[in-house]
Amino acid sequence: MINEKILYVPEVDISVDDGSGINERNFVRSLLDKNVNVLIPKPSDKDVLKDLYGYKNLHITWFLNRRNPFSYLYHLIRKIKNLKKIIKKERIDIVIFRLGLIPIDVFFVKKGMKKRVLLKHLTFLSSSQKQNILLSVFGTIRLLFVNKRLIDGCDTPSYMTKKYIEKYYGLSNIYIAKNGTSKTEIKYLKTEKDKDFIYIGRLSKVRNTEDLLKAFSKSNKTIDIYGFGEMEKITTQYSNKYSNINFKGKVTYDELVQILPKYKFGIDLTYVNTEFGKASYSQKIAQYLSFKLNVIAIRCPDNQFIEECKCGKLYDKENEKLINIISNIEYQDFDSLIIGKYIYSEDIINQLIQFWKQK
Repeated sequence: MINEKILYVPEVDISVDDGSGINERNFVRSLLDKNVNVLIPKPSDKDVLKDLYGYKNLHITWFLNRRNPFSYLYHLIRKIKNLKKIIKKERIDIVIFRLGLIPIDVFFVKKGMKKRVLLKHLTFLSSSQKQNILLSVFGTIRLLFVNKRLIDGCDTPSYMTKKYIEKYYGLSNIYIAKNGTSKTEIKYLKTEKDKDFIYIGRLSKVRNTEDLLKAFSKSNKTIDIYGFGEMEKITTQYSNKYSNINFKGKVTYDELVQILPKYKFGIDLTYVNTEFGKASYSQKIAQYLSFKLNVIAIRCPDNQFIEECKCGKLYDKENEKLINIISNIEYQDFDSLIIGKYIYSEDIINQLIQFWKQK
């Protein structure tokens, strides 16, 4: 296979077993298989990436540490040096960035090396930057780099974020690409589904954890909850009080792929309110569906395929009671490969590469 002359640069340690790390790891693995060059930060856990080190198109730069400003600046300097070297050696034409805190690497590639620059997974740059002054400053800096003079295009995981980007960032070359998961776990699908409901992921207000707990506290259905976050305490309290709510704590990705196939239903109530409507782009939906769980998710255009493909139910928070859906949902078997374009990284990447190549 010929060199695609594309370089992907995620500012994420893909060896970390959290939502972002796992998502990017699957994405990177698929890109490497397509002969796309990838430049990643030096992994904190080398063993997690042992299956990737054989790829000649995998490049590694310095450690990523956002908590230490001096370490982070050194990471940027080293990354820019690596970018220059890789772009020349591999004759790169297109560079795809996962936007970092201070995107001078984006500016260098676009203005210094005159290459096409696109962004992956662009959403709301300022929505999470209001927690403190430092994050607010970084949010303002990042916004300076997102404009049509520096960015040739981007992908985003939601219909509503596409509208947001068009209105507030002035970009028009936008592709909707959902968060996918890997096909490599299909081998687990023969496991018997002898359990009902499961939730995996962060326990927080943003994830509507309390809505989930309240609904099951009124139900005779059983749910197992695997996760961590600021609402661990209240989740533990519900688990101690109600016998049908079982809080299992945090699990690794390797444990997760053994657990998920046993369940019939996965729940994800994550969404972001925008002026255009609800946006939902949690990777958990793809993970559930890849293991042939039926999904309960928020009703919005991003999730409409779930009901169209008869692999779950959608929940209208304003007009429906979650307990009614939980009580009445019946499991429907489906072929996860048929909905591959919605859930599998490999399928999504084929479409993204074609988008990146368009001028």
